[in-house]
Amino acid sequence: MPEEFQNDKIQLTVNRKPDCIVELTIIANPAFGQESYKKALKNVSKEVSFPGFRKGRAPDTMVESQYRPQIDREFKEIFLNESVKQALDLCELYPWNRSEKIKADMDEASVEKGGKFTVTFESFPEIPDINPADITIEKIEPKKITDEDVEKHINALRYHHSEWKRSQTVPAKKMIGLKSL
Repeated sequence: MPEEFQNDKIQLTVNRKPDCIVELTIIANPAFGQESYKKALKNVSKEVSFPGFRKGRAPDTMVESQYRPQIDREFKEIFLNESVKQALDLCELYPWNRSEKIKADMDEASVEKGGKFTVTFESFPEIPDINPADITIEKIEPKKITDEDVEKHINALRYHHSEWKRSQTVPAKKMIGLKSL
């Protein structure tokens, strides 16, 4: 049964699948997309320079006109990462370990429409609440051990831990039934 979460930036649907797999469907609103776009524009403008302007000080329109593909790529990366971070904090589910790869599919990402992402990862197992009073244990009757069972076990241990040496008193040929030549 899917769980739903929401804050001022995203709407989130959590689907738990078998084997501790969690699928998050994230819908980010356009305002969050605009915020991510501004960050992407700022990041790209820090790295480029134009004649007459110091590095990172060029007008946004100049940067957008020259570096549109780089801004779009940076925008999608920031938008996805920030949305996933918001979603994980909102539903308080996290990947099994830090090196766990999170599979993310971007269905839509635009400044005007917002974004829709599907994220899949393996999470910690969900442990059910168990009341110890509800647990019943069947009594198992112990097996009766006889003196004969004890003797068999002692002899088996003696046999297992004994050292096997060739006898010095009986010649080897006589041991295996050969006649002397």
